[in-house]
Formats: sequence, C-alpha cells, structure tokens
Amino acid sequence: MPHRRVPLSKLLPGIIAALLAPDWGVGLQAGTLTFKPKVDYPTGANPYGVATGDLNGDGKPDLAVTNYNASTVSVLLGQGDGTLSPKLDYPTGASPIAVVVGDVNGDGKPDLATANDGANTMSVLLGKGDGTLSPKVDYPTGASPIAVVVGDINGDGKPDLAIANGSASTVSVLLGKGNGTFNPNVDYPTGATPYGIATGDVDGDGKPDLAIADYNANTVSVLLGNGNTAPSSLRRTIPPAQAPIRSWRRI
Repeated sequence: MPHRRVPLSKLLPGIIAALLAPDWGVGLQAGTLTFKPKVDYPTGANPYGVATGDLNGDGKPDLAVTNYNASTVSVLLGQGDGTLSPKLDYPTGASPIAVVVGDVNGDGKPDLATANDGANTMSVLLGKGDGTLSPKVDYPTGASPIAVVVGDINGDGKPDLAIANGSASTVSVLLGKGNGTFNPNVDYPTGATPYGIATGDVDGDGKPDLAIADYNANTVSVLLGNGNTAPSSLRRTIPPAQAPIRSWRRI
C-alpha cells in the first residue's frame, strides 16, 4: 500500500502543542532524555570546577564548586529533592580551577582537594561530616595545576592525589599518609600542557595507573603504576589516532 502523505497544516497544531507542554520532548522519541528548566544557585566569582559527594552524611548529594576569581570553594548542601541550600564559602589557594571529593583521612567523612592554578598549590579541606570544612592546608605542586584526582596510587590503602600541571607539562603525585596530610610532591613528565587526568588500572595488573590529556601535544600520556611509591617514570605518549582499540563481546 503506498504511503499516504499527511498535510503539514494538520501536523502543526500537534507539534506546537507538544513543544509547549511542560514535559516537551517526552515521548517524541523512545529513550530521549529531557530536563526540566534550569534552576540557578549563586556561587563565588567565576565558578570553574564542580564535584559531587555527600558532604554532610545525610544520604543526599551535595555540590562543591571552585570559584576561580574569588579563591574560594562553595559548598551547597542538597535537600534530596533537587534543590540546594545557600552556599557556604571556604578559602582556597589562588585561582582554584578543579575540585575532587574523597575521604583522605580515613574518618568516613568526605574531604575536598582543589587544584589552585594561580598559586601552584593544592588545598586540602577536611570535612567535619556535617557539611562544613576545616581550614585549608596547602601543598606545593608543579606550575599551573589544573586537574586533580584521588586514588590509592601506591597500594598502601591510603588515598593519594595526582595533579596535572598545565604550564609545567608534568603530573605531581602526593602520597597520602592516611591522616589527611601528604608527602611532598614527586613530579613526572607528561606531554605538552596536560589539562585532564584520570586514574585506573589500564594494564590489568591490579596497580593504579594514570592517564593525562595533553592539550598542546594532541596526545594522551599513560603512566603505568609500579604499585609501590608512584607511577613509573617511563611515559608512554599515545596519539589519539594511534591509540589501540579493543572490542568486547558479551559471552
């Protein structure tokens, strides 16, 4: 049977009604994800990085936001219904650009660490478990720290921090002592201008490794972890076009 065309004039009213509906987009295509209109919450000046975590232990996600030009981090506690309480600001080092949430002192309460682009430092703010933070403690990094991750890099059960240093083309590893303090940074070369960093066991040996996105080199640097003190100083730089591709099939 030939397909019968429906005049556009008959379709327009339905299309317009769907677009004007409160949940427009729902049902137009199976599996389409839609959002309600945005709700804005004040932060400090020039917010740059954001992370989530249950900072007050009530089972509801909260937000931590770095404010680049205010040199602060804003904490906005979640109400559990998608709304947030007014911000609480805490001083960091100059020009904080990235933030990560993790329990760095082993007390079961989430803490914060910020990469401070303008100070060449990392600020650690220990959480009190009620949504408030202790005063910052700063640790030197390489020049222009721009991204930070937390993970047990040396396998001693204590969280460590790794920071990508954009202007130094290095990654700083600060091994944690388990009480919220850190050893001095040890730096490893990366590609030019590292802007992003991730940690994971990329070679399947059970030891955490690091991967760094090198903005000006058009490469990703992989530093395989030794599982003792820090990642190997032997760096593998893989251009995206040459990176190996693995295919997986479900058994």
